[in-house]
Amino acid sequence: MRLLAAAIAFGFLIGPARATEQLLPLPPARTSRIDLGDAQRPMHSVLAASRRDDDRWRADLSAIDLPHGDPLTEPLNFSPAERVLFADASDGALDEHPLLNAALVACGVNDADALAKYDRKFAELRLELHRELLATVDVREHLTTGPAEDEQKIRAIHHVLHEFVLVEYSAEATNLAATLDTGVYNCASAALLFIAFARESGLQADGVELPGHVRVAIETATGVFEIEATCPTRKDAVCWKPNSAKTETASDNSARRRTVTIPGLLAMIYYNRGIDAFEQRRFADAVIDNRKAMLLDPGNSLARGNLLAAINNWALALCDAKQFAAAESLLEVGLHYDPNHAAFRHNAKHVAEVARNHQ
Repeated sequence: MRLLAAAIAFGFLIGPARATEQLLPLPPARTSRIDLGDAQRPMHSVLAASRRDDDRWRADLSAIDLPHGDPLTEPLNFSPAERVLFADASDGALDEHPLLNAALVACGVNDADALAKYDRKFAELRLELHRELLATVDVREHLTTGPAEDEQKIRAIHHVLHEFVLVEYSAEATNLAATLDTGVYNCASAALLFIAFARESGLQADGVELPGHVRVAIETATGVFEIEATCPTRKDAVCWKPNSAKTETASDNSARRRTVTIPGLLAMIYYNRGIDAFEQRRFADAVIDNRKAMLLDPGNSLARGNLLAAINNWALALCDAKQFAAAESLLEVGLHYDPNHAAFRHNAKHVAEVARNHQ
């Protein structure tokens, strides 16, 4: 996935600076992508620093949206398909949507013809998976000591996905529709595809979120298979951990790993849409996408951090555009939402000073 956290950049400061959450030099509103869908790109809540020629990250001032009301609490707009999806996911499960169709809706695919096209693609993949299982039914060679029937299904799913869908890795390729169209994938889109087909095959598959990454875990009665869905080589992609070894491997980022619910997988899509919007300086859209991610996965701390960063940088962009009242109002909204977010308080002083000097 992609990580975005806020950073404090000092540079050569005159008066109050723009605050962020990690110490990075400007121009750092750009974010490095880390694989997880890349589900963990920390957004930078920027600090005011001295003007520099390389401040290219700033948005076109004429394109900055003015906030209307409180963007953190105003009702969200949903497409008709999204409204049905969020209602379905409200109990923490999907009862009316196959996972793959739900993911397409989260990616913004709402057209019936487009959904039907992808349904045909899924049907073709199911047929290939059935053929692969038939072809390997008598295979006696196994890569692990886990349950043979489950491993056989895992190997078949891995082969079909990398043979017919997954062609090229890119850390930014979270959009499932784009992956199906182009073959370009990252760990979030690959894991989502793997989990969907594994569940359809009767396997108890879930996502496991690690710092900067997501993988697939398949529970069995005697242990768990962990799968790196992005790895094109089956031998290297599958790891078997028997129940007797679980305590021995608990140090494997155990305090930092999190099992992701099915709605949580959809939240990753909105999270990454929010990052794309943030990087394009569409701050209002970034706020909306991260709010939707948090509705689906309230435990997603990254989405919450990116939501705060979007509010912060939106206010600073408004300040640059000399929309001081709107900038101050937005930072007040942010402080009401999170009084402990240092960047809001710091940058509120900065905006007030710039406004005074502009008079």
